[in-house]
Amino acid sequence: DGTITDCEIINSSVTLPSKSETDGAGTGDAYYGIAGAVADNRAAVRNVKVKNFTLSLSSTSSNDYIACLVGQNRGTVEKSSVSGLKITVGGINHYVGGLVGYNAATVTGCAVDMAGDNNTTNNIYGGGYVGGLVGYNESAAEIKNSSVTGSVTSAQFASSNRYNMYGTAENSN
Repeated sequence: DGTITDCEIINSSVTLPSKSETDGAGTGDAYYGIAGAVADNRAAVRNVKVKNFTLSLSSTSSNDYIACLVGQNRGTVEKSSVSGLKITVGGINHYVGGLVGYNAATVTGCAVDMAGDNNTTNNIYGGGYVGGLVGYNESAAEIKNSSVTGSVTSAQFASSNRYNMYGTAENSN
């Protein structure tokens, strides 16, 4: 059924080379999911833990969904966590989050502790929609009973300290 459950990803890193606007689809408007576990979730991700994860993308393109757990969520992400992360993304107009880059569905009971045991600063840096838990939350999407600690930096939008909310957030901080 496409469900990922009860997994741990520990001490991993992803470094991607620079890509241009037309890599892949050739249209200049391609969207890519880049994540530690799932690029594009259309089912369920449950009880997955990511610890000490580093992702680096030197990009001149835009429109990437980037996160430690799920790049783009169109299903359910629940009871999952990320701790000790470092995401650095070049370019603009990306959707970058600690847990989910772009959320179009449901995130519930999740947590992000940016520093974890690493105690690093500038844990997430990128151009575009940047958030500690979710980079961008679509209008019909939900975030429930979830939390984030740490700080993020957006080279494009200065007010991105947790998540860009257009849907609903319930009991989340």
